[in-house]
Amino acid sequence: MNIVHLFTYNSYGNGGFSQRICRQIKLFYQINSVNFYGVHFLSFHKYLNMSLKKRIQNHKSKYINKNYINLNIIYTIPRFRLFNSYCFYYWITSKLLYYKVKTMEIDLIYAENLKAGYIAYQFFLRYKIPYILDYHGVVPEEFKEFNLKHKAIEKEYRYLKKMEKTTIENAKKIICVSHYFKNYLCMNFDLKSENIIVVPSCIDQQKIAFSNSMRFKYRERLKLTDENVFIYNGSFTPYQCIEKMILFFSILLKFEKKIFFIFLVTSNLKDVEDLFKKYHVQNDKYTIKSVNHFEVVNYQMAADFGLIIRDDSLVNRVASPTKIFEYLSTGLKLISTDNIGDIDILNIEKYVLSTNDINEDYIMENYINILKKYDRNDNFNKCKIELMEKYIWDSYINDYENIFKN
Repeated sequence: MNIVHLFTYNSYGNGGFSQRICRQIKLFYQINSVNFYGVHFLSFHKYLNMSLKKRIQNHKSKYINKNYINLNIIYTIPRFRLFNSYCFYYWITSKLLYYKVKTMEIDLIYAENLKAGYIAYQFFLRYKIPYILDYHGVVPEEFKEFNLKHKAIEKEYRYLKKMEKTTIENAKKIICVSHYFKNYLCMNFDLKSENIIVVPSCIDQQKIAFSNSMRFKYRERLKLTDENVFIYNGSFTPYQCIEKMILFFSILLKFEKKIFFIFLVTSNLKDVEDLFKKYHVQNDKYTIKSVNHFEVVNYQMAADFGLIIRDDSLVNRVASPTKIFEYLSTGLKLISTDNIGDIDILNIEKYVLSTNDINEDYIMENYINILKKYDRNDNFNKCKIELMEKYIWDSYINDYENIFKN
């Protein structure tokens, strides 16, 4: 069986989208009955970026292996924010895809997210090759949430909604990232439950680890003794609610002095520092670092609570942040808002609050429960069971094999 693995977004970075695709490719190596041909549509002006060009070459050399036969880059014009330009873009990309794969005996297209899915739909109309849509999140709502200042937002949003409906309702199967997302799709589109498979944004099994000696080593390095330690590991972007996290910590500090915050970000360290100052958090109550990826897990071992706060929106309610499962991989207790994907079904130590609860009155009443002690080794074992059953890629190998065979 021959499958085109189709995507349009940058899969060469370190974000959640890129990580999901790269980990899927490693999973695809294990499906011996299928050959995969990667096709990536990339705007030509982006390819002129030498840094991106280098990452693409590294990506190709790293992941073309076993049954992942090739990774084709197809250069296109940008998608302009005009209805007619959009129509032309998807017409021309489906044509370009045909010229790239016409000599192959393609059985199926596996499309990553909505825009690749819509190209696959256009291809299906002309050449009758079915497609599977791997839907990472509600793209029209994401666009609206992240482009509020754009003048033509409503017009483009409506066009994306039409694309979404057409792409979803003509897909052979849908893969989505959470059970909440699955319920949303069933309620809002003409879909049967059995045609939707939930595959969360999983982690690799080898990342599940906890060491008391490493915990002690890194706590000693940070001059920590019996403090309750929070950690955030991620990027500095608006949807991560960085300011609300720091506000939460600053309020908690009013009622419990023996707490500390490890803040790991890849950039914007000065912006994070300014936020701690804004909320009058003393310098000895936090550290801000940018560390190598392999070291993140050691800082997580040193911490006690993994913090993730998101605004209440459909974008977050359907999500499956990899960050949650990275926190669980070292047995951290999760402190989370209640509007993130399948947070309610996780059988681990956690404290769940709403975004409206981030205020002095609520935290004064509940800080003892928020900071309630737990057995780290026991919770690590709980997390390991939860992750092994539902949140590592290898646990979905049979699902993918069945999807492709059928």
